Amino acid sequence: MLREDLIDKEGLFYIESPINGSEHQILERCKEALRICRNQQVDIAVFPEMLFTSKNQHTLIDFIKGNDYNTEEMRFPWFIWLGTAWAEKENKCMVIDQYGKIVFEQKKYVPYEYRKKDTGNIPETDTSDKTAVREALSHKEERIANFLDLPGFLRIATAICRDISDNHLTTAIKELYTDMVVIPAFSKTDRLTERYISPLALERIISLVCNACSALCEESQERFEVNEQMIGKEHIFSYLCLPAKKPKDNAADYHAAHYTSLCKECVKCCNGYIWEIDFTRCVIHHNLCCAEVI
Repeated sequence: MLREDLIDKEGLFYIESPINGSEHQILERCKEALRICRNQQVDIAVFPEMLFTSKNQHTLIDFIKGNDYNTEEMRFPWFIWLGTAWAEKENKCMVIDQYGKIVFEQKKYVPYEYRKKDTGNIPETDTSDKTAVREALSHKEERIANFLDLPGFLRIATAICRDISDNHLTTAIKELYTDMVVIPAFSKTDRLTERYISPLALERIISLVCNACSALCEESQERFEVNEQMIGKEHIFSYLCLPAKKPKDNAADYHAAHYTSLCKECVKCCNGYIWEIDFTRCVIHHNLCCAEVI
């Protein structure tokens, strides 16, 4: 449930709990997604932003630990990004390994902002300075960015939604020769792609955006929109950006996952999407490609 406060004349919002008591339903859907990942031997699983409560995160960890048949043939993903937890107005992503061990937690630092008039909460004639509402992020310590090193394979960074717009983080990602950035997001637009993610392709960095199903509205409301010139299809909820295989590809090679229906039929869709990346098959053109989706 969305809550808004007025603190020091500044509008703040935070997520207090899942809507309509859907916490258990979300948990069961996530368990099923992990079963699918285990059966298909998926290596990395990512869940979107604003999906998990702290309770659900730890329940999912217990679910993984409770499966004693975690063999090479029937293993959970090596690493799992558990979206975002809200506790004390703290937006953070938890990463665990295939055994349910917490590898790290990373907090979000760049808040989402919206105008209340865009949501119909105030009259269009209201032109006051109080119409902007900002995500409440309560972080006292200095910012910490975590890098997951898989020797001889990948170095993976994490950026929660708008954190990928922070110059300090993107500079660190480039200077530390990061191979891939995982971006759990919750957005109804594709604004991250052209401005912040496309430049990473020039640095030969893979970007994986996992967006929330809730970003797609019902038919009578505003749809989830993307830059059609960039990707070309509607109803995209997640996408993978690789360095382009050819210079004419504008330095970015996009692969998109789509909804199969609207949110009102979510029981029948949004079961996730699996990309298979082969790091050995790509034919390099002008040093622009580091992998290929098969």
